[in-house]
Amino acid sequence: MESFKLYRLENIARSWGVLGRFPGQVLVLKGNRGSSLVDPATFPIANEFIDREQTSEAESFHEILAAAVDGNEKLQKQLAMRGEWADEHIARIMDNSAEIGLDISEFLGLFTPIEVKRIRTRQRWQQDTAEKFLRIVCDVATRTFEEHHIPLPNAHHLADAFIFRFTLAQCVYLMELVRRGTLDRKAELVRNDVIDISYTAYSTYFDGFMSSDGLAATVHNRTRFLLRQQGAQVPPQLF
Repeated sequence: MESFKLYRLENIARSWGVLGRFPGQVLVLKGNRGSSLVDPATFPIANEFIDREQTSEAESFHEILAAAVDGNEKLQKQLAMRGEWADEHIARIMDNSAEIGLDISEFLGLFTPIEVKRIRTRQRWQQDTAEKFLRIVCDVATRTFEEHHIPLPNAHHLADAFIFRFTLAQCVYLMELVRRGTLDRKAELVRNDVIDISYTAYSTYFDGFMSSDGLAATVHNRTRFLLRQQGAQVPPQLF
């Protein structure tokens, strides 16, 4: 989606430069909605997130892209249309980013001034603060299940549900912003952060997350650690 943003054929070609050399190793995952419907009781669960149809299509995409770069106008128009779709999708993320779960001020309001001070000075959490954080995650996740009319998993499988992991990653992200003293976040940054939160949630089902973004990497590592504490299905991290 990011490579199609503000469609530029050269940008797409550059983004697919490495992937195009290994088309058989590319896996396309389901979107957030499809991933939210994956049964968390499935074991092993990771393969359930793979979109088989799009993965199959991705194997030939590098050939289509090469033909477009070589001047195939029909394919250029099709790629341009995909670029428009990507722009529309990202615009919706921008519009809805402030409505996803909690914002910073709402999140801060759930903790006492003493707790906020301890968080910002990176002191060790008290047990009641840790329990409160987990309750917040569970409450927001439960609300999200209800809003999307998806049955709430039983307690044993809750931490393996995509909605729970997305919510946990979002709360870890908000906690890190609190640690950094952030009181507000520009819309463009929020849009990027929401995408990174999705990547974090997906990566917990696989063997790692590669990013040069320090905030995204921190959120991933802490989310992964907390999931292990909850007994969730989390494979070993290879990188």
